[in-house]
Amino acid sequence: MALSDGVELPGTFGIAQEQIRIFMAGGVPIDGEMAAETEDDLSGVDDIVDRFGIDDLVIALSASGSTPYSCEIAKKAHAKGIKVIAIANNAATPLLDLADVAIVLPTRAEVLAGSTRLGAGTAQKVALNVISTLAAVQLGHVFHGMMVNLKADNAKLRGRAVGIVANIASVSEHEAERALIASARNLKLAVLLAKGCDAATSKSLLAEHQGRLGGCLAALENLQKA
Repeated sequence: MALSDGVELPGTFGIAQEQIRIFMAGGVPIDGEMAAETEDDLSGVDDIVDRFGIDDLVIALSASGSTPYSCEIAKKAHAKGIKVIAIANNAATPLLDLADVAIVLPTRAEVLAGSTRLGAGTAQKVALNVISTLAAVQLGHVFHGMMVNLKADNAKLRGRAVGIVANIASVSEHEAERALIASARNLKLAVLLAKGCDAATSKSLLAEHQGRLGGCLAALENLQKA
């Protein structure tokens, strides 16, 4: 669940790939095969936690709330003073006790007994979607329901970027495309350019408002009225 959410964040919200690290017992599978016994393998936990810095945030997942791998990482991270969010589907479990923020997702018994990829897994995926989307909103990567920091690295996303710039800046798609080319596909910068702001001022506004497009547009409107 974490892997499926995490791999979307660079493209969707422009979050640097190196800011997202996903760890699974036995390693992230590259061929679709994951041995069941790996969740009890704690051999690599120390090396993983050694990579964490004090400003990192750990989100530890376990359907049962007692998975050894998740609990051990949460325990060692917490001991280093690193903030831990724990998500589990059973209350009063070891993983939740180790967390700074404990999120319980009480789900009913699985339709297939023990198959936590169903109810528990779906609930965790929803929770992760909410967390990552709200984080992106607070980082200023969403404007009026649009992904204004997306990484336009394929034809579909380049087309979406053109539509977003045209919509926000109230310009034609041709003008939006020109602004995106001039901004090296930086969508927020392209919006400001399309609104008639010069490159230097646009970059200054983005820096001043920490990349939050709403603040930039409000400031630009004041400048253009002056």
